[in-house]
Amino acid sequence: MSTQKIVPAALAAVILLSAGALVSAKHGEDEEDAKERAALQSAKVTLSEAIATAEKEVGGGKVVDAEVEIENGTPRYAIEIDKDGVQTVHVDLESGQVLKVAAGEQDDDAVAGATDDDNGDDEDDD
Repeated sequence: MSTQKIVPAALAAVILLSAGALVSAKHGEDEEDAKERAALQSAKVTLSEAIATAEKEVGGGKVVDAEVEIENGTPRYAIEIDKDGVQTVHVDLESGQVLKVAAGEQDDDAVAGATDDDNGDDEDDD
């Protein structure tokens, strides 16, 4: 078989494998979303109740984000509240108890755009 026929065949194989990996990654996201939806539907504590609990825990503030997360196989609410900086309050879906309060969640986009000089631009300051 000549090189002219091998290169296009190899390229086609790479493209097919890449497409398969993308479908697989997308399937993983859908599976995670489905688990979160199922957890929310079966939760004994509503999102509104979890938000009220989180606001009480930090003494007020403004809710900027609320979602269901699954960590180590256990679903929980993650409520982000802006009060003297963003604080994330994790609330159990079944009991309504506060599991953890942490100083803000880092935004993945902010981390990806950060540089060594930490000024937010992607250019050298030399």
